[in-house]
Amino acid sequence: MTFLLILLLTCFLLLLSFLLFAPLQLEINSLGKYCQINWGKLVKAKLLFLTDDILLQLQLTFYKKELYPLKYLFQKKEQKEEPKPKAKKQKKPTDFQRNFRFAKKILRSFKVRKCRLNFDTDDYILNAYLYPIFYFLNKGNRQFSINYEGNFDCHLLVENRGIWVIYSLLKVA
Repeated sequence: MTFLLILLLTCFLLLLSFLLFAPLQLEINSLGKYCQINWGKLVKAKLLFLTDDILLQLQLTFYKKELYPLKYLFQKKEQKEEPKPKAKKQKKPTDFQRNFRFAKKILRSFKVRKCRLNFDTDDYILNAYLYPIFYFLNKGNRQFSINYEGNFDCHLLVENRGIWVIYSLLKVA
């Protein structure tokens, strides 16, 4: 009995440590035409933009599934009788300022790991004005550049961990 209790407690602690310390990453890459969300090495979801379709790849550790969401979106749905609308309940007004502060604290817990922007406005004069601004914005993992060829590409990698969210919510300031 104690062995089972110790085993359950160990599994719970491992799950809790994974939830707190595993990185949750969001990657947007316009050059590779995909968006990707990783949660540690266990869970991965990738949205590929193909020429005439969208491919959603879901991957758990030992399970992989590919879906084409547009195929399901444009399927004809059977006509069903619509139920009569129920009387709407009045909602209590929410405290917008409190919710805004809460969302702002959570957004501050995100870390930008990579930000690369190659930009062209199709206006040579505006590009010339933006060139020194982009030069001074380049620091570390941020790379901003101007091109005169009409190309636009963006690569953004944002990371967060559960412990960072908890820390930012508990932090006073």
